[in-house]
Amino acid sequence: MKSINKNLVLECVVFATLAMGLNAFVFRDAMIRWNPSPLWIIVLLVAMRHGSPAGIIGGCVASGLHLWELTRVGNTFEDLLHRTPEMLLVPVLYILVGMYLGEIRERLARRSEHFQGVVADLNKRLDANEIQRLNLERAHLEMEKRIAGQADTLLGVYHNLSRLDAAETEDELWEIVVETTRSGMRAEAGGVWRLSPRKLLAVAGALSERVPPLAALAVRKRGVATVGDWVAGENEGSPLADMAGVLVDDAEGQVVLVVTGMEFGQLNRNSAIYFELVVQRVRVIVGELRRLERLKRISIDDPRLGLASEIYLKNHIHKQALLARRHKTPLCLVCCAPKNSQPDGGMADRLDTVLACAIRSSIRASDGVAWFADRKAFVVMLPQCDLAGAAIVMRNVAGKLDALNLRDAGGVPLLDLRWNSEVLGGDVDSDVVYDRLFSGMEANAGDAVETVAVVETIA
Repeated sequence: MKSINKNLVLECVVFATLAMGLNAFVFRDAMIRWNPSPLWIIVLLVAMRHGSPAGIIGGCVASGLHLWELTRVGNTFEDLLHRTPEMLLVPVLYILVGMYLGEIRERLARRSEHFQGVVADLNKRLDANEIQRLNLERAHLEMEKRIAGQADTLLGVYHNLSRLDAAETEDELWEIVVETTRSGMRAEAGGVWRLSPRKLLAVAGALSERVPPLAALAVRKRGVATVGDWVAGENEGSPLADMAGVLVDDAEGQVVLVVTGMEFGQLNRNSAIYFELVVQRVRVIVGELRRLERLKRISIDDPRLGLASEIYLKNHIHKQALLARRHKTPLCLVCCAPKNSQPDGGMADRLDTVLACAIRSSIRASDGVAWFADRKAFVVMLPQCDLAGAAIVMRNVAGKLDALNLRDAGGVPLLDLRWNSEVLGGDVDSDVVYDRLFSGMEANAGDAVETVAVVETIA
């Protein structure tokens, strides 16, 4: 603090002497004639270097020099106070501006200190991360040293795990995993068991039909169990297996992989690691197969009505249209939708289900039907069928519904259907055909043959 005050006094003396000398011998009254005054240099330099108190002192020095110059050229203090007080505004501004600039400088200094602290903390974190990175590099080098010379083993593991990815169904996966595990671990036998309900899904080699107790231990551990984990209790003999691992554990039951009859030299840590890798990989593949199966089921089936989905039927119509063009056979589409507005809620769903059952029972196994939700209509695909065959299907559906006698309390039919049919002669590349099909529906279901709208589409 003393050194700062000393420097401040020296700077003020130097600046004041310099200003007075230049004003007296060079510029001749420049301190009051120039605007802005050169005295602002004292305020700016002192305030920005030393802060608010120093800015006030610098402002006072500049103000004193300004007043001294005013008195030197003939102005008295009485005149300044009583006649021209506006001339005192500049000396006051020196002090205010010095205080303001000094405060700004102190704030910037505090911010600088804060950011320096932040930078210091970040440097510490960087140092810690660098130390952690070096530790990880050392661990990586140690791991590389440990796996050096085992390239053939790792390549074999990779090929065995890659074989698992070739499975397209769970049954195929069980066969591959048993054969892969048994050959990779040099075991006499292996099998995949579903413990609940009890079922042998896949087996390779000689394996008893009795579920190995080690499989139940693996289920209790929710992972992999080895013969080293086995502790025989009362009336319990051999675990009948060397290793067991849980492949699936869900509502359908537990699926366990069991390997038995391994060579004594294979009962080591590397074999246990390999076995656990296989188990983990199979879990991932099973989840992926089931997810794909669900997506396939969703893309093909409409769970609400038990029909094909709209997307699946459109793709199927596209394929059948190509076949129809190639073999020069007809392909007919029939559209059916209730004419009157159906009741809301469960009654509408039940009526849709009744209509779906009537349509499904009136078509062939090679035909297709789907519910188009945005159009609120059923679309039936009839390969190798012309308009006459489509009319027969429409009459059969109407007849089945008439036999059910679906009427409300006032005797009004609950299902008054609109129909339309269209013969396709080629490819279906857009929704134009479906727009034409839906827009041409007629109102009378009983006279379906006469009211059908015929549109020939030539590819």
